Amino acid sequence: MKQSVSLVTIAVNDFEKELAFYQEVLGWKPYNVVDGVIAFFPVGSFILSLCSYRELRDDVGPELTTEPYLGFTLAQNVPSEAVVDEVFAQLRDANTTIVKEPKRASWGGYSGYFADPEGHLWEIAYNPQFTYDSDGVMIVPE
Repeated sequence: MKQSVSLVTIAVNDFEKELAFYQEVLGWKPYNVVDGVIAFFPVGSFILSLCSYRELRDDVGPELTTEPYLGFTLAQNVPSEAVVDEVFAQLRDANTTIVKEPKRASWGGYSGYFADPEGHLWEIAYNPQFTYDSDGVMIVPE
């Protein structure tokens, strides 16, 4: 199997609330929203989708639980500590739940964490070990 990820799906209980958060608070634009149950956001070299829990459960089967497993985080790397601080200022202005304020990390970077309305954890990080293109997007090593 080729080493790649093309799509990550987050199952959400309140699709409209989650969609509004990603659009209004994060400022993301979906390229497609299907039947009010799934939204697709282009994020670099893959797609992040929000999907109604009920819709995903119909697809996966009863093994899908309603409890979000929060033992993972999603992350966005940005080109500087200043950008991390700018993002967190926007999140605070939108009354987003800040889980961990940005600070210098043990691995040499600078990062903080926030939660979307259903508790999915996001890290905003500057990692000096990565390089970024002219638009500030992290260049993924091949």
